[in-house]
Amino acid sequence: AFLRSPKEREAVSPAVLIDCIRELEALQQRPMTSAFAQLAVAGNWSLLLSTSPSLAMPSGAPSAVSLARALQIIDVDNNKLANVAQYAHVPSRTTGQLVVQCKLGFDQKASSRLHIELGEHQLIPGLPLRGSDNEPLSEGKAPSDISAVVNDLRRVLPMEFFDPDSSLQDVTYSDPDMRIVRFMDQNRFGVLNVFIRNRIDQNKKLANIQVA
Repeated sequence: AFLRSPKEREAVSPAVLIDCIRELEALQQRPMTSAFAQLAVAGNWSLLLSTSPSLAMPSGAPSAVSLARALQIIDVDNNKLANVAQYAHVPSRTTGQLVVQCKLGFDQKASSRLHIELGEHQLIPGLPLRGSDNEPLSEGKAPSDISAVVNDLRRVLPMEFFDPDSSLQDVTYSDPDMRIVRFMDQNRFGVLNVFIRNRIDQNKKLANIQVA
C-alpha cells in the first residue's frame, strides 16, 4: 500500500521499493485473454515511479522544470496511447502540457505485452504562472523558445516516457488501481514504471487532452 503514498515512498530506500515491486510481480496472474488485458490497462493513469537510468544522471544545475504530474492515457478501442507531462517552466515563466502521442498494439501471443510506436510530440500552453503578488507572469501562450522547454523536459522525464518508440512493455502486475510495466526491448530492457489509476474527479482536469 505504501507504494501509493509519496511520503512513504520517500522514506524507504530504492532497493526496498524494487523488492516490493518484485513481490507484486510474483503475485501477478497473467490475463488469459486479450480482452481482459485491454480492460486492465485502459483509462487514465499517473506515473508513480520509474527506474529509468536517465533519471539517475546528474544534472549539475537546478531543474528548470517543475513537474505537476506525469500521466498516461490509454484508449484501447482506438489503439492509442498518450504520455502527458503537466509542467511549469521557470525560465520562460510558462506552464503547459507535453503530450507524447503513440500507437498502441497488443501482442498476439502474449496478451499482456504492449507494442508502442511513437506518433508525435505536442506542446500545449497552460495557465499563466503567477508571482507573489498574484499578478500573472505570462499570458498562457506558447513559450518563445519551444526547443528549450522540450530539452528541459527531457532532463526531468524518464526517457522511456518521453520517447517510447518501438518499445515492448510487459504488464507484470495489475489490479483495479495499480499497474506495473517492465520494458522488454533491447534498448530499455528491465526498466520498470509503476502507474496508479486516476479517479473520475481527477480525470476532469484531462478533458482538453485528446488521444489523437
